[in-house]
Amino acid sequence: MLSERLITVIGITISLNGNIGSRMSNYFSSIINEQITYLTLLTYSVAVAAICIEKLRPALTHPIQLQPLQNRTRRVVTNITMHILNIGILPLFSNAVLLFAAEQKCELLPNYPMTQVLLAILSLDLASYAYHIMVHKFRLLWSFHRVHHIDEFLDVSSAFRFHFMENGLSVIIRYGILVALFGLSPIGITVYLLLESIVLIFQHSNIRLSASAEKIIEFVFITPRLHRIHHHHELPYTDSNFGTIFTIWDRIFGTMNRGLSSKEVTIGLKDIEEQPIHRLFFLNVNRKS
Repeated sequence: MLSERLITVIGITISLNGNIGSRMSNYFSSIINEQITYLTLLTYSVAVAAICIEKLRPALTHPIQLQPLQNRTRRVVTNITMHILNIGILPLFSNAVLLFAAEQKCELLPNYPMTQVLLAILSLDLASYAYHIMVHKFRLLWSFHRVHHIDEFLDVSSAFRFHFMENGLSVIIRYGILVALFGLSPIGITVYLLLESIVLIFQHSNIRLSASAEKIIEFVFITPRLHRIHHHHELPYTDSNFGTIFTIWDRIFGTMNRGLSSKEVTIGLKDIEEQPIHRLFFLNVNRKS
């Protein structure tokens, strides 16, 4: 959820400019100082690089309904528009929760910088895995998350396509609760966000990997093929490969699935077709006839 990465920083910045609490400002200022420039530049730089690689080494061609250039353009515009709407809307309610969490935070983690960073990365990624399962299992959360799964093709633009309510709840659950309970280090959060931005773009990209590269990378990280299987239009594939960065959680909890090749995957949802942007925004989707 790349919009969430940038929105978290922007939302906190807006609140801090309103002089809300010195302790909260001190906690998040170290995140903001490192992220506000570097995270934004990294995210869009990696996205541009991945788009170039997609052109050179595409894994899949567009399905029949996206063969016309007009349809492909409309899809990319929809995904980018969702990203812009996220940046504009989400800070209105996410920043207050994050700041409250910072005010309530406890110092439970050991006072060793490298240990704090490692624990922050692992705990946030486990929280991301758990949250991803939640949005598939609970009807209300799925109504938000299916906006992402309705996309009929996966490429870099798909990494930016999320409903603002899903991103908002993700900020609250993944960052707010963990910060409040454990006092995650700002540096650890920053490192996780940087790593997550890179992997999210990579896993949604239409980049073709060799079999050997795929095997090596998926030992640690979620690869494009694994994530395409997650976006397959039928169960049980949609309920597999929930990991955000690391594959370890899918391995531990038995949700890893390598059962399809990329060419066997049909991206999208079986009973819902692609929707105009206003229907996605208001969750008023039409089902396939």
